[in-house]
Amino acid sequence: MKASILSIWNQIIRSTFVRQVLSLGSGVIVAHAITLAVSPLITRIYTPEEFGLFSLFNSLVVVLTLIATGTYEYSIVLPKEDRVAVSLFKVSICSTLLFTAGCYLLLFPAAPYVSDLTALSIPFLMLVPLGVLFHSAMGSFTYWFNRNEYFDEFARAKISMAGGTGLIQLGIGFAGATSVGLLIGLIAGRIFSVGTMAIQKTNQIKQLFCQWSKTDMVNAASKYSDHPKFVLLSSLLSSVAIEIPVFLITSLFGSQELGFYGLAIRVLMAPVTLVSMSVGHVYFQKFAARKHQGMELAPYILKLWSVLFLVGIVPFSLLFLFSEQAFSFIFGESWVASGTVAAILSPMLFFMFLTNPTSKSLLVLDKQRVMPLFSASFLIVRLGTLLTGYYYFDFFTALVMMVIGQVVVYVLQGIYILITARKRDLGTSNRPL
Repeated sequence: MKASILSIWNQIIRSTFVRQVLSLGSGVIVAHAITLAVSPLITRIYTPEEFGLFSLFNSLVVVLTLIATGTYEYSIVLPKEDRVAVSLFKVSICSTLLFTAGCYLLLFPAAPYVSDLTALSIPFLMLVPLGVLFHSAMGSFTYWFNRNEYFDEFARAKISMAGGTGLIQLGIGFAGATSVGLLIGLIAGRIFSVGTMAIQKTNQIKQLFCQWSKTDMVNAASKYSDHPKFVLLSSLLSSVAIEIPVFLITSLFGSQELGFYGLAIRVLMAPVTLVSMSVGHVYFQKFAARKHQGMELAPYILKLWSVLFLVGIVPFSLLFLFSEQAFSFIFGESWVASGTVAAILSPMLFFMFLTNPTSKSLLVLDKQRVMPLFSASFLIVRLGTLLTGYYYFDFFTALVMMVIGQVVVYVLQGIYILITARKRDLGTSNRPL
């Protein structure tokens, strides 16, 4: 028995997948440790209302980034040929530049009118396209690094982003410009991330921007046209579903409730993002490679889910039981409501923890056209439950209803991915012994 356990342990240690996950994961852990370390200071500098504004800004940047790139950055990992992948990277970058320029051409003359209409300040509005530019660039570089297995370098970029974000937010906050400090810090973090990746792979980055071929770019964009058609729609619906509480909570329940929700999400998304970044990126690259090699996919998915379940069940259970006390102690008595929100959201985030790393499996399985259906389901559930909670119950009950609905959709999506992978396995004759 002891020899068997040692044998399994040695297999795990020697696994390329595990080594790469640990390499990337260690950097992401450090990055989140930095974020958590500065959070108690930031919550004492910025008000819940300013956190609500920051949540709104972040939501706008995330949603508009999908439109800016057309989600072509996701496809960089998929082609067998590096030439096609390079063209897709360039398509993503060019699309982002055109979108950002278009936004500023519209905003410069219209900013005062948009500000009056939305009650958002002009500095807030003018920072949004800049946030989209660097968030999009970071995404394109991230998937290029993922394709080439530059996981150590990407880990360092995550640390740089976290450090840059925290440093700028604290510096501006102490200087007294708290109205835009969180927003500028977010943009600065993305700049730090892109700059760190570019510095570490200067020669490779230079080659990416050499030998531009309009024909290659058009052909690559055409070959992966399902991305702006279906993956973009799915990603938009998914992002709107994730961000819809930010937009609805502030209008239905108030900016203070949004601040409580924003802090809870900021803290709770740390482990979810950790897994999505470290496990998810490695999984996506390996899953695509397994498909190209004709290897079985369904057992690979099940194995990953099993490991994630064992890793996550204890910490998420503790979060569910003790988050109110933890938030009150760490962030202060005025943030105890964020602990209540955290306890309510923990089951939903546990299922996100399980399924997010495998969420792009449908891209590899050529099921892009089904993706908008699941994304629409997430959106409908969140929208319906929050509105129902507002009209008939209260803020916390609305969140409970949202969590239950989200868990059901996560389970259904996982079942569909597994069934699709098994059908693909049954139709594959070239299986390894």
